[in-house]
Amino acid sequence: MPPRLQTHLLASAADLRAVLVEDGADGPRLPERTLIPAPGETAIVAVSRLLRADFEVSWPVLETHLREDRAADGEVVIDALVVCEPAPAGWAPPAGVRWQPSAEVAPAAPVSLRPRLDTWLGELRTGADPPALRPRWSRPGWHARATAWMSAQLERAGTPPVGPIEVRRLWGLSALLYAPTRSGGAWFKAVFPPFAHEPAVTQLLESAAPGTVPRVLAIEPDEGWLLLEHVARAEQPSTDEDALERSIRLLVKAQRSLMGREPELVGLGCPRRPLSSLAAEVARVTGMSPPLPGVNLPAEGLALLVGWVRERAAWLAGVGLPDVVIHGDFHTGNLIVTDTGPVIIDWSDTAIAHPLLDLAALWEAVPDPAQRAGHWSAWLDALAPLGDVESLRGELATIEALGAAYQVVTYADIVRNLEPANHYQCSDGVEHFLDLLASYVPG
Repeated sequence: MPPRLQTHLLASAADLRAVLVEDGADGPRLPERTLIPAPGETAIVAVSRLLRADFEVSWPVLETHLREDRAADGEVVIDALVVCEPAPAGWAPPAGVRWQPSAEVAPAAPVSLRPRLDTWLGELRTGADPPALRPRWSRPGWHARATAWMSAQLERAGTPPVGPIEVRRLWGLSALLYAPTRSGGAWFKAVFPPFAHEPAVTQLLESAAPGTVPRVLAIEPDEGWLLLEHVARAEQPSTDEDALERSIRLLVKAQRSLMGREPELVGLGCPRRPLSSLAAEVARVTGMSPPLPGVNLPAEGLALLVGWVRERAAWLAGVGLPDVVIHGDFHTGNLIVTDTGPVIIDWSDTAIAHPLLDLAALWEAVPDPAQRAGHWSAWLDALAPLGDVESLRGELATIEALGAAYQVVTYADIVRNLEPANHYQCSDGVEHFLDLLASYVPG
């Protein structure tokens, strides 16, 4: 059964002095609508469709704050606070809704949404600046700037938009927009500050390892903006196993093409994350005060994990494989299988690190042990030109655990850089990989 979105719309007047309300049994409330997203449809796409249908507006949505609950009958119900940009001057509410001064209203809303609603209402009432960690795309005016840049770059590339630019995803880490063009479409991605290197690194990959990434049409590094040509998926793709092994070989080929260019990558903002610092990084993120969401092991258990990571990371470093540029989130969701082969997307988590640390993210999509063994063998074969991999063939569990440790640090730093209200979007990653690491550590 698909989830049901119970949406609550926070829309302010152009002068920010009033918000849109409707009358409910207990008094004024935010306009409330129920919708069920179509299969594969993201919340922002479903919400945008609802705004057009029920309110005849196409205002930019600043945020969809989602809090999940489960009804007694097993249906998944997601309370959603939808925050829009201020209404255009002169816009008149349709029948059934009206403006009410924001200083006078405390509209009813589910308990799960009250903290976030109070934050947004407080900013409207006081004129306070949003928190520093608020995503850029969740601030009025960003959408107009981004779409204007996107349109100008597509015009310059000779493929202007032939229809409306649509927001396809919006969350704390990134915003994703799509423009239809005569040449097949284009994708715009904006990333939050810790991922600011993605546009330039993607552009470098296209130059150094053609065919690894989609064609880059333009970048704006200061904004964290990346514009890519749409890549069509194969109508009859190869089997998952074959596609994965081809993607592994493609990844290693790209890594080899960039060997020796680490200073250039660092200059673009790509971080260095060597094995020698992995244990200390796990200790840092799991020892934060107050604890990050998802860090739920006792101190003695965390100390045991850190000690194990230190010992096994030193062993792996001694094997001798060089650090290379790794993807950081290498899994099937970030692969596009085309008629000519796979393409790797979403290089947000790129770092210079041990090549096998990419393993943990991929394994999430490969639960079958036999398939894992085959992919593990293919990965080592691909890496063989970089060093002696034979001593690693029986060490899959150790590599899985070290990959999990690496992901604990990744997710913890993502959460630390999100606006606190958005921690829920990634804190489960911290918990998941910390539990996975603990499952491998004896004792």
